[in-house]
Amino acid sequence: MKRQRNFLGYRLFSWMFFAALAIFFFVIKDDYGLSWDEPTRWRSGDTKLDYYSELINSDNKWEIMQHSPKDVYPGLYDVPVALLRRYTEIDPISISRTANVVFGLLAVVATFLFSSLLAKTDGVSSSAKPWMPYVSVAILLSFPEFYGHIFINPKDIPFAATYVLGLYAIGRFAVALPSPRKFDSVFCGLTIGACMSARPPGVVLIAYGVLLVGSWMVLSRPRGVEVKVYGKLALHGMLIALLALLILVLFWPAAHRNPFASSIEAVDRLITFSNEIPVLFRGKVYDAGNTPYYYVVWMFLIKSPLYVLFLAAVSLGVVLMNLRRFKNGTIIDRKKALLLVLLVLAVIVPFAYVLLRQPAIHNGFRHMLYVLPVISLLLAFGIERVMDTCSIRVVRYGVWAGLGLAFLLSAIDHARLHPYQYINYNSLVGGASGSLNRYETEYWFTSGKEAIELLRSIDADDGDGSDGGVSLFATGPLQVIRPYLPEGWRLVDGSEEADYFLGNTQMRADLLVEGKEAGRIERGGLPILILKRVGNH
Repeated sequence: MKRQRNFLGYRLFSWMFFAALAIFFFVIKDDYGLSWDEPTRWRSGDTKLDYYSELINSDNKWEIMQHSPKDVYPGLYDVPVALLRRYTEIDPISISRTANVVFGLLAVVATFLFSSLLAKTDGVSSSAKPWMPYVSVAILLSFPEFYGHIFINPKDIPFAATYVLGLYAIGRFAVALPSPRKFDSVFCGLTIGACMSARPPGVVLIAYGVLLVGSWMVLSRPRGVEVKVYGKLALHGMLIALLALLILVLFWPAAHRNPFASSIEAVDRLITFSNEIPVLFRGKVYDAGNTPYYYVVWMFLIKSPLYVLFLAAVSLGVVLMNLRRFKNGTIIDRKKALLLVLLVLAVIVPFAYVLLRQPAIHNGFRHMLYVLPVISLLLAFGIERVMDTCSIRVVRYGVWAGLGLAFLLSAIDHARLHPYQYINYNSLVGGASGSLNRYETEYWFTSGKEAIELLRSIDADDGDGSDGGVSLFATGPLQVIRPYLPEGWRLVDGSEEADYFLGNTQMRADLLVEGKEAGRIERGGLPILILKRVGNH
């Protein structure tokens, strides 16, 4: 009875925690400006909706399918946003921002669920170790790179959310072996399909699942598993693959021509289409296709909080030690070992692929955001193992105190950089201020919103240009500024026609035009955007 009360209390607290987190995210979401890729996803969603409408109303559906849009990004994010934009009166920016937050919350919830699953595989309910899932969530949210992208990134956050959710579904299936339920298979198929519908490389989840079940077969064979079990597992696998393919085809018009060929083509285009995008790395400008081979690893090291790097070193040693001693059967439960193998694969495979294949990657670590929830899970497990094996109470208290301090410092950093958390770098390169002229800064150009607010206050104080409007010349994609312009204000094509120049410091574009500084946006010692008076103003 007491255990049941504890479990119910734990579930209630969990619901309250996520409700509070959701309220917090929705309260602050409008502080973030529009990122350059959000309007791009809107247009992509409109194209997909037009195609679906034509397909439904056409008498020759096969012909329409053969000319489906070739967008390399499926529509898990695009299509729902496009539907709301087209058939509701809600502000498009609000729709986009809400969709971003929903996927961000999904990533957090999936991380929590997988961590709870790890705790349960010891034969003990997660309420006996209630801190482990919360620690994994706290670690994930302490990454400025992840937290800052939750509100503005319509591509990498949805993929990260569905990636970790798919891993959780595979983990559920694995711990249910040799007799998984139909629900486990359906859940696997739907989540893997969702991941593929965020980005086609999500197909790697199927490979993880096959490897995991194969590992279980090798380990369980001496224990006398009946042959018919393998036949049932094959049927489960077919159901998972079918559901995943159906979800992909539903959200991705390009797959209507040929889902397999389209997937290969999309992956190839994702690898190469950004080859010529400029990347600022260690003070030099490279084409994205020619960055040093260690680019992604280096960016992880300088974008992660320092305590994470320390925990990563400790946790990696702990995980390797546990896997090495697993054969003795005295250190770790077999099912828990399967989950850890899954998590390790989910981190090593992406890094190995990038290091060996060298795809064109830009904007620092953002294309690898999907591994951060998995890294958070492994770090939380490492902490759990240290706490379980350490009998010295002072050391345990020291671990808790250290974690508390690390999370507090991360929260302070988040508040100090708000709403540009993703620009942060750790002290290995001098923090955010040390990145200027060396690494990419506010590459999403979300500062357009705050820049217009700043300029409105300046213009109101000056009293200039209020009758005829204000002319602006700005760097970066104008689509992130135009929605915030007051009536009568306009964007022009050159500084000669402008009253003000908005220069983002990304790639030092702020130096393109000379003028008297009228204001600036700055966080953590890093100037993000410089506002200059130009012309005769």
